[in-house]
Amino acid sequence: MYLTIHTSVSLVIGSQIQNPVLAFVLSFLAHFALDCVPHDSKKMHNWLSNKTPDQKNKIFFFLASADFVLIFILLAALYLTDNITFNASLIAAVVSGILPDVLWGINSLTKGKNKL
Repeated sequence: MYLTIHTSVSLVIGSQIQNPVLAFVLSFLAHFALDCVPHDSKKMHNWLSNKTPDQKNKIFFFLASADFVLIFILLAALYLTDNITFNASLIAAVVSGILPDVLWGINSLTKGKNKL
């Protein structure tokens, strides 16, 4: 699932929960709850099946980069329009909401050489 979806849900959690630790935990758990929703496209898997591992890594890197740019735009828009108050709970929720995918992406791109 794209990070923008996880970020959006994390923003809701972080804006409603004032305890940063609780917001972190709930957003982390929400990440996995969202991942339980079927969202893999068979067309995308079929399209990627004939790509080399290097090509797949480049495509993955491009999509992840675009996703981070969209997250930045979303957060900047919310900040500039004063529609949300950025506090420790909100930041903790957003970080934990995308953390599992960021760690998975690092592991995937480094081919498991990173033991983090």
